[in-house]
Amino acid sequence: MTDIIIIGAGPAGLSAAIYAKRAGYSVMILDKGASECQITKATEVENYLGYLSITGIDLHSKFVEHVKANDISIIKKAVVSLEQNDAGFTVHTRKDSFDAKNVILAMGRSHKHLGIEGEERLSGAGVSYCATCDGFFFKNKSVAVIGGGDSALSQAIYLSAFCKNVYLIHRRDTFRAASYLVDRAKSIENIEFILNSTVQEILGESFVNGIRVKTNDTISKLDCDGVFGAIGEKANLNFEIPALNTNPQGQIITDNYCRTNIHGLYAVGDIREREVYQIITAVADGALVIEGILKDSN
Repeated sequence: MTDIIIIGAGPAGLSAAIYAKRAGYSVMILDKGASECQITKATEVENYLGYLSITGIDLHSKFVEHVKANDISIIKKAVVSLEQNDAGFTVHTRKDSFDAKNVILAMGRSHKHLGIEGEERLSGAGVSYCATCDGFFFKNKSVAVIGGGDSALSQAIYLSAFCKNVYLIHRRDTFRAASYLVDRAKSIENIEFILNSTVQEILGESFVNGIRVKTNDTISKLDCDGVFGAIGEKANLNFEIPALNTNPQGQIITDNYCRTNIHGLYAVGDIREREVYQIITAVADGALVIEGILKDSN
């Protein structure tokens, strides 16, 4: 039996693994793949201490390298269920099961879909949720970014470097995004703000060729080659855990040491309810959660 199984290999899970190993615990990481990790989608990280500028992929690679240098196993398997028992927990993947005294949930969050006509049909055919993943395909083309938070502004800024036009569509006339992102986007000539507006439909047969936009009571067609949804994210809790306390957004409620309401079960990083979602706060959870486990074992 392993002392600690960590589900997820993002910054929070990897940090927890290092702190667990240094505290003398046996630890294993189960992860379904880096493609689910939000840090790998960041084109540029400028606020992580020690790096003036680094890509998200490179920073994540350094985290993984650090973990592997501590002889910690990262097993590429998707968890499908979690079972509590007298000894702790049994973590089930599609083909295998692993026993642990403690489990740390570190699966992060994923993109919310827009929920409009044409979105699912044209997903992967002009509809995307990741500018860094798919932006290259829209070089010298026109795209629409939908949303008003940090993600939407960041994606619009990124796309403006190689797209002909970037339409930033937001349902309000104010933004949730950080003011420096808004100011930067406004200073870029090929970003056009379309405010107090909602997208009603994504148009196209085999590929996106436009959208229908409602502004006040007027509906108009806007020609574009791609649509990037950036309206937020949801917790990646993809299997049921009976009696686990979560908020209405599905994020796990914890105390200051990342302890859930279930003894031996912890949550770190973006999957847990918190005020700030940053790489550095996710990494900090790695130290907090192991302190919580130490307190619980005494």
